[in-house]
Amino acid sequence: MTPMPPGWYDDQRGALRWWDGTQWTEHVATPDPEPAAGAEAIDEIIPLELQEEHPSGYPGAGASGAFVAATEPAKSKLWILWVVLGVVLLCIVVAAAVVIPLLFLSLTRGSAGGESVAPDGQAQTAAVAAVELYDEAWQNADCDALTESTTQRFREDNGLTDCDDFVENAQAFAEGFDDYVLTVTDVTEDGGAVSVETRESYVTYIDDQGQLVEEPIPGSVDWTYTVVQEGDRWAVDVLD
Repeated sequence: MTPMPPGWYDDQRGALRWWDGTQWTEHVATPDPEPAAGAEAIDEIIPLELQEEHPSGYPGAGASGAFVAATEPAKSKLWILWVVLGVVLLCIVVAAAVVIPLLFLSLTRGSAGGESVAPDGQAQTAAVAAVELYDEAWQNADCDALTESTTQRFREDNGLTDCDDFVENAQAFAEGFDDYVLTVTDVTEDGGAVSVETRESYVTYIDDQGQLVEEPIPGSVDWTYTVVQEGDRWAVDVLD
């Protein structure tokens, strides 16, 4: 069969498609409804001997006239969508792996620490300061801070009258607890006393049986401090 020369040929669908000499291309042209003056007829474009070899008017046509080469399905670009979706899903997985643990940690800390409440007025501010000083006394094994932040009755009721004993107990406390955080959750006044409620969170290396463990155990405890005024200072008087 004589090779068909490159050119525009009727695709039997009312359009012309470019044949590059070996195969059909994607280039398609729609001819004018009426050929312009002087335009060559299709019989003049395709030599007679080629028309006899290609009776359907174009190379590669079957006996039925179906346009095979020009109507091959275009390559699907759906893979691009799947790639994009894959990247998006990967980003979601990575974000979840990072964000969810941080969110969980944040919620855990929030539930352990509670929402902080600011004191209102001079009495409440002084009472909260006394509670915080008492907390520092334990964390720093500071007997002077203990005396400054508590009443004599409180120290007697809780066996804290001897500074050496207190320092020893405070040091033992520091060895068993870390990251101790005091959060004021409520402050109210009742007569001449101020009630300061706290949630105190921590991690401990002592289990329920009193044994040391390698992995820290998180925990929290709620306390209510009754703070009274003694002279020019406020001091913790009762701890429930």
